[in-house]
Amino acid sequence: MKSNQCSDGKYYIICDLCINCGLCESACPVNAIRSSDFCYKIDSSKCVCCGACADACPAAAIMISIF
Repeated sequence: MKSNQCSDGKYYIICDLCINCGLCESACPVNAIRSSDFCYKIDSSKCVCCGACADACPAAAIMISIF
């Protein structure tokens, strides 16, 4: 799993359920998601924690956790 922490303590996680459809990348308003080595990664320096990627994911592979 890959995770990114936002300023409010949320983590957006792309897990192994990812089907590599690319909908998360298309949905991201700040282009913070990129395909890399057969998986998608969230760039924490660009992510604004809006949740658009999680909403767009048909496989529920992007989860929001608060630690």
